[in-house]
Amino acid sequence: MSVPSTRMLSKIIKRHSLTCAVVSKQQDRPEKEPVSDQSHGVQLKTIQSLAKYWANDYDWRKIEAKLNSYPQFMTEIDGEDIHFIHVRSKHKGAMPIIITHGWAGSIIEQMKLNEPLTNPTKYGGKAEDAFDVVIPSMPGYGFSEKADTTGWGPDHIAKAWDVLMKRLGYNKYVAQGGDWGAPQSIQNVALIELAQLALHTSCT
Repeated sequence: MSVPSTRMLSKIIKRHSLTCAVVSKQQDRPEKEPVSDQSHGVQLKTIQSLAKYWANDYDWRKIEAKLNSYPQFMTEIDGEDIHFIHVRSKHKGAMPIIITHGWAGSIIEQMKLNEPLTNPTKYGGKAEDAFDVVIPSMPGYGFSEKADTTGWGPDHIAKAWDVLMKRLGYNKYVAQGGDWGAPQSIQNVALIELAQLALHTSCT
């Protein structure tokens, strides 16, 4: 797939429009905080400014072009449409890796890893350091469908990622996850030991 996909993009636009509507209408938006600092949370003026930025100033076309520079796909797993990036290394024998984003985050944060991991020789590494990279969007994030049923916790997502990797022809692979992506990666090891060769997590 490529962006813009009319169906995918329209959903994101609808989400954003609803968010902007809430913070732009006096009757719907939260009341102004009773303090002059952030001790009661994010200030109303900050939320209003952010909503205005997303509506009018954010350069979506720049991100769209970056997304489209990588191969993207949709696949159905357990009734849910899952969006993912899949970049194969030019180096033979590259190690497959699945990378899971955190909350509140998206695959945008991981896109910068594609080049160094798939083409390590360009960055001072060796051909044997190369990876085939898979970066899925968790259910409800980005272009992946939100789950229509309960139970999509770390163990279910880990099993779904294993299905995805095997669908791509990877029976053995490594996993990386940060923040909310870490539990999925850890569950991969606990539930799917034979497929997992190594694990790396980054949590704060």
